[in-house]
Amino acid sequence: MRVIGAVILLLGAIQVATAGQGGKRVIEMTGEDRDTPTSAAVVAGDYVYVSGQFGREPDGSFGDIKTQTRRALDNISAILQEAGTSLEQAVSSYVYLRSRGDFRAMNDEYKAYPGWPKTTHETARGEDLDLPVRTTMTGDLLAPSEALVEITIIALRMGAERTIVQPAEWGKSNLPYPWAIKSGDTLWISGLVASNKRGGQYIRGDMRKDVTQTLTDIGEALSTAGMSHADVVFSRVYIQDQALANEMDEAYRAFFPKDPPARATLRAGIMGRILDEITTIAVEAPKTIVSIPDADVAPSASPAVVVGNRFFSSGIQGVTDATRGDANAQTREVLARLGRGLKAAGFEWRHVVDVWVLLSDTRDYPAMADAYREVFTGDYPAWTVVGEQPLGRGVVQIQIMAVK
Repeated sequence: MRVIGAVILLLGAIQVATAGQGGKRVIEMTGEDRDTPTSAAVVAGDYVYVSGQFGREPDGSFGDIKTQTRRALDNISAILQEAGTSLEQAVSSYVYLRSRGDFRAMNDEYKAYPGWPKTTHETARGEDLDLPVRTTMTGDLLAPSEALVEITIIALRMGAERTIVQPAEWGKSNLPYPWAIKSGDTLWISGLVASNKRGGQYIRGDMRKDVTQTLTDIGEALSTAGMSHADVVFSRVYIQDQALANEMDEAYRAFFPKDPPARATLRAGIMGRILDEITTIAVEAPKTIVSIPDADVAPSASPAVVVGNRFFSSGIQGVTDATRGDANAQTREVLARLGRGLKAAGFEWRHVVDVWVLLSDTRDYPAMADAYREVFTGDYPAWTVVGEQPLGRGVVQIQIMAVK
């Protein structure tokens, strides 16, 4: 498989292009493979959406996990600086590891990186920096085998409110990031697992009990921020065993009996012996559920949710009798379905700012990208492409955010 150079952004000079309406800006790095349909970042509204970054050295080599973690954060820091903000304003982070065994070393380097906020909050170990909320998983990275980590960030514009949310009765997080961050009407919650947040121990149970505990904890974080499950607009659910998907869904839908959030569900390598992990975004504002014909999402998920000027989709697949097993055809069908959803909500493709692509086999990347380019022909949104197994029969799943 050809490795696409634009996905592996090198630290260096940056060019900025302005595209679209409403102040949307596209940040591009020099030296990119211009055929790759992605930008380094997109600035829209109060947020900067950064594409997944690897830790490749300027000479093309890869160091150890600590070196790669530092270099990936160097790249992100440079991109955010060009966008007019910094890592001190980061609210959300995803870390993808090739190997679970690199988790501790990555974590040490990630926490020690000097660009994070200088403010601190108390933790179980004393004080920690106010890093962004985070979700960490293993996956097949779209990069040479020497690439060990990929990091993606969403950050606020400089000066925007950024408040750590800590439920009063919970113990402090023993990881180098907070439970949740609120900015304005939006709450970003770290990937949570079933654990005793008051004592720190993991709760070992079955899938239903685990999901129930995790969503109960999410409810406490929401309540601390003056919100509830009804305000959740976006979620990602990671499970270790696809055979337990029905049990997960049964427990999940009990918390969202009406107008559930958009959701992507996948089988992923979660850190530790955990059955599930759930990441959420909530917005304290009226929301509209968007119906997408043939979206093929679970009844416990809305095809898409609009709140204010933002559009959040579920993870959409494109499996039909005609597309079965064909990544190119499935991508076309996924994008056709998403296009119908955007249009129904009064959005256009030019409003898309962030794209998350899951491939069950990264060798399908060229076929997926060819279909993707038919829709996105320039001024590309930020994206992250990861080898993970979507829940269901699809070989491709795509989840998007749009802002107008």
